[in-house]
Amino acid sequence: MAKNTGGSRSPDNSSAKNLLGPYMTEEDKKACAAEIEHIKQLKELDILYRRLNYKDSYYARLVKESIIGQDENVDKIVAAIMANLHQNMMLDYYGEDAKRQSLLIIGPSGCGKTATVKKIAQVTGIPMAVCDATSLTSTGYIGGEVVNVIKDLIEAAHGNVEIAKRGIIYFDEIDKKKEGDTHNSSGRDINGTAIQEELLKYFDDNNIVYDTKKPPFPTRMLTIIMSGRFVGLEEFKRTRLQGPRILGFAEPKILPEDDPTIDDETFRQDYNPYDRRMADRYISNDIIKFGFLSEFAGRIIKIIEYRKLTRDDMIAIILSKDSILQQYYRTFKLKNHELYIDDWVFEKLADAAVNDETGARNLMSLLFEFLDPAIIDSTNHYGPGLMEYDEYGNYYSVFQNPKTGRIEERYVPVVYPERHVKRQP
Repeated sequence: MAKNTGGSRSPDNSSAKNLLGPYMTEEDKKACAAEIEHIKQLKELDILYRRLNYKDSYYARLVKESIIGQDENVDKIVAAIMANLHQNMMLDYYGEDAKRQSLLIIGPSGCGKTATVKKIAQVTGIPMAVCDATSLTSTGYIGGEVVNVIKDLIEAAHGNVEIAKRGIIYFDEIDKKKEGDTHNSSGRDINGTAIQEELLKYFDDNNIVYDTKKPPFPTRMLTIIMSGRFVGLEEFKRTRLQGPRILGFAEPKILPEDDPTIDDETFRQDYNPYDRRMADRYISNDIIKFGFLSEFAGRIIKIIEYRKLTRDDMIAIILSKDSILQQYYRTFKLKNHELYIDDWVFEKLADAAVNDETGARNLMSLLFEFLDPAIIDSTNHYGPGLMEYDEYGNYYSVFQNPKTGRIEERYVPVVYPERHVKRQP
């Protein structure tokens, strides 16, 4: 094969420039580095956004296993949290942004408000920080500062700030921060209005400095949920619904066919079927009259009302999958200790809990007190044993000492509180 004897020359800089394109400028290098960092960030977030592969109903079903009597509210809260997660995913991957839903949960103590959100965070893997609003004071005053909740959220995300930015912040007992609750000597409302003004930063696209040595924390992608009892709020709703002639939010007392002096146009202006469906719900104006800034109430997208738990709900909580009772059943089983409880006892415990203002919280206290004899016996014995509560709640146990083979028995009679009547045999 003939060898090419023609002279060859190396391409000059201009030729190389034409072949490879223009050299990268400093701006190009920064943009490339930012893109690489963005791709790395998306890989970290993939675990979080993978939750969107499952339907909302799947997570709701897991939550309802331990949250009793609030099925419709659980569905609403799960849908809102997952919708916010989807909006964050659309922003991260496609640059499309939309408003997140912020929630206000209203209901009596012990009905499952906080437990619901905690359970949702657990099953979805979304980091969550809980802040008791009663401890909050405005910046510069003694007490808990609002920014501390950011640190708690980052800690819940195991130090991953990117995951924390897409987490849930839950302000409990927010009703304690209504306007004019507590004033200092200077006349400034450090526990009411001032706190509301600081909380407004978390609803919008802001950067909050939580540590002077670290970059500010953006609030754009957070899910904000608040809760409280809001005692007295129902009075504002009742007043709104009982006016002599209410424009909307109530069914008219006189229909056009009943009174010919009322023309159809007036009827259409005064009566809105959609408003009538909202009549039994709380609206932003109710929250404002209760003592919250209009700017604050206006940022609440959805108000969810939890109902008081019934006697049947209390029994269902006792027997639920994640209840204290079921946990001890499993623990005793591991030690070869059998526990038997008469069903009638559950009814007595439910009666005691439903009559208490703290609801399910009191039920947990009653359960621990009721199970004390069994817990003590199971702790002190290593051999096989049987523990039983009869229909009155009396406790009887039989254990075998594995070393001596000796049978040990114990009997603990039930002591009912004064407000309970012991069932007669």
